[in-house]
Amino acid sequence: MDSLDGKSGESRASDLQYESAAITDEQIIEGLGVSEDDIPYEVACRAHTGTSMSPEVRAESERSSYVSDLVTNARSFLEQAKDREERDLIWEQLLRYKDAHLKRKLAYLQSRNGLVSTMIV
Repeated sequence: MDSLDGKSGESRASDLQYESAAITDEQIIEGLGVSEDDIPYEVACRAHTGTSMSPEVRAESERSSYVSDLVTNARSFLEQAKDREERDLIWEQLLRYKDAHLKRKLAYLQSRNGLVSTMIV
């Protein structure tokens, strides 16, 4: 998906210059092009409407944990890179992983729509 600057995730990732092994969360978020907005609030909220006393809080939690999980996973892989070439390869795989993870996360949340707990209703 193209960003507002017209660059794909791969371009943004390859544009980032990492002089050291220490990569900030912001660099990872920028490189992957990940945002809480990748998961629409309404989708996350509907997923918990029938199973939570506070679906709004759960929706925000789903969205923030999505970003946090991706950053944590990306960091663990990027720290294993021995050189720039290996890091670039890892970035390519992380971009594919992000897309696949988002697709499955959205499918999971959409599958919970309409799920009802007798403790909540």
